[in-house]
Amino acid sequence: MVAVLKNFVVSTIWSSRTKYELDKFILRSGSSLIRLLYDMFYEEIDWTCVKAESDQISEKTYELVANVPELVPFNVRALIFNDYITNERYQHKANRYRLKINRDNIFEDGFHTLSQIDDLRGTLVVTFVNQLGYEEDGQDAGGIFKEFLVQL
Repeated sequence: MVAVLKNFVVSTIWSSRTKYELDKFILRSGSSLIRLLYDMFYEEIDWTCVKAESDQISEKTYELVANVPELVPFNVRALIFNDYITNERYQHKANRYRLKINRDNIFEDGFHTLSQIDDLRGTLVVTFVNQLGYEEDGQDAGGIFKEFLVQL
C-alpha cells in the first residue's frame, strides 16, 4: 500500500498535476497516509532522487521534500537546506545595520534600534557607547554582538 501511495504521490508531483484544488487535496491526503503507514510498517523507503541535467536539485524534488520528506534521502534534504541557507545569506549580504547601544540602556536602545529595522536577516554590527558618551573601541566580529544579546 505504501508503494502504491508513494508512486501516486511521486507521479502526481512529477506530472505537475498540482494545479487544481482536488489534486492538492489528494496529494495532502496521500502524503498524510504515507507518513502514517511509513511510521507503522517501514524502517526505510528505498528512494533515489532525480536531479536535473545541471546536477542541481530539481524543483519537483523541492516539492517532494515539502509534501513527503520521508521519500527523499536525508543527504538530499540536507543539501536542499544548505542551499536555502546559502541563498538567504547571499540575498541579504548587502544589508548591514549599525547598532549604537548605550551600556546603561541596553534594553531600551536595543528595542528602539531593532524595531526600526524591517528585515533582521542582514548583518547587525553593534557598537557600545560608554557612560561618558564615547563609542568603545573594538571591532564586532561576532563577540560584541553576542555580548549584546547575552546582556539583552
